[in-house]
Amino acid sequence: MEGGLFYILVKCSIKCPKCDNFMPLNGPLLLAHCDFCQSDSKIPEKFWKDIFDEFYEKLKGESEGKGESLDITGSEWFSETTVSFHRVIPFCPACSAPFDVKENLTAPYKHTCSKCGNEIVVAPVSQWLRKIFPKAKILINADLQGEKKEEQVALSEPIAFTCPQCGGGLIVDGKERVIPCRFCGINVYISDDLWLRLHPERVKTRWFIGFED
Repeated sequence: MEGGLFYILVKCSIKCPKCDNFMPLNGPLLLAHCDFCQSDSKIPEKFWKDIFDEFYEKLKGESEGKGESLDITGSEWFSETTVSFHRVIPFCPACSAPFDVKENLTAPYKHTCSKCGNEIVVAPVSQWLRKIFPKAKILINADLQGEKKEEQVALSEPIAFTCPQCGGGLIVDGKERVIPCRFCGINVYISDDLWLRLHPERVKTRWFIGFED
């Protein structure tokens, strides 16, 4: 590897404060979106500082392969946080092929895996993260803005289904979870299966963060 950074592989999720379903944090985000109830939750900077403090101190002097998994319950931030971290050499999340990272970055770039062709975003950490944790330098395969990385394609057009009370035809566009039947007036709650087809859930993915030793 170029430079003098060491890298930690991270997988992290929190329980949604509104519906208690787990939300993946596929990067050091300050706003997380729940795909189940469609609510947004603010992630305090101090939440990330506490987590980085935890694994930086444990892994800065260790060899590759060291790490652990934690289930943090009843914290001041969220009712439950699950996080795993391991010191590693950066590798392609698709095929596990290791690769060299360009360090001292001023702008993001895409690394193309020489083995499988997968594109991996490598980026300098954001300004807020540098401020609270100056030794953090590089993010790899991290969700930087909170955009969805969907495993299945969401339905792009409205779909029809029947009212459970009167059998009338209803159109669902995914904007509201409860819709009124235009025939009998009853409020119809969209089932989990249909709602998640319209709003596919993200899965927890692996991302890396590079630190100065």
